[in-house]
Amino acid sequence: PPADGEAGAAPTEEEMQRAAERLYFHYFLLESPSPLRVSARLRDDIALCIERDHAFDAEVFVAAKRHAYEAMRHESHQRFLRERLFHNISRGTAAPRIVLGLALIFVALTFQLSLIFLDVQPKAWRWLPMAGLWPGFVCALAGVARLDPLMALAARYESAAWSFGRVRDKTVYLTHLKRALLLLLAATLVSAVISVVMFVVPGNRL
Repeated sequence: PPADGEAGAAPTEEEMQRAAERLYFHYFLLESPSPLRVSARLRDDIALCIERDHAFDAEVFVAAKRHAYEAMRHESHQRFLRERLFHNISRGTAAPRIVLGLALIFVALTFQLSLIFLDVQPKAWRWLPMAGLWPGFVCALAGVARLDPLMALAARYESAAWSFGRVRDKTVYLTHLKRALLLLLAATLVSAVISVVMFVVPGNRL
């Protein structure tokens, strides 16, 4: 640690060199661990300064810093806002919802067709598969849209897989709620249409 009175001392040339090399090898080489998406020209300019001219001052990275700021401002931040506005579940938990939904739909339709082909009486039994068909479509559509209706009603969202937070922004909450109601309506209509069609189909004992 610096001696008393040297806390604000400027970094030495050797420290600046080490810091510049760490930045260069970590972010600006194509094979680096976390390469920044910058133009080839900017990458080459930085490489010339570090490797040929041995320039290790902060000015070497000013253009890259400006580029990273603009990219975050116009691309990453906008994607983050859209992500929070239109989705409340992560990509990691969307797929299990789709799988669960399709499984429920398959079981419900299989049971429904069994009732038809066995000509089970009374005919009102054919409404029973609706109990699996509707949640199946809700789960599947929630996974596709990446919006869980129950979480939207509870004002919750996933910041990461199975990590939940509370929606505090009113605009985000209302958008989630509106999309959730549309999703529930779509699931209800599709399930109802399929159930009505299955109900009116005449029984045919095999």
